[in-house]
Amino acid sequence: MSKPAIEEILAPKPAARPRIYAYAIDDAAHQGLLKVGQVFRPVEVSYDAD
Repeated sequence: MSKPAIEEILAPKPAARPRIYAYAIDDAAHQGLLKVGQVFRPVEVSYDAD
């Protein structure tokens, strides 16, 4: 009896496309600094820049 292949045991992983984004906060306390983040969904969905 042969062993099943790993693909037969595990469910397929969804395709992940990590995104990195950065933005500046407009106040004196954050002058010259950037806020940086990472998301696995589209940046436009995670961060709505109005």
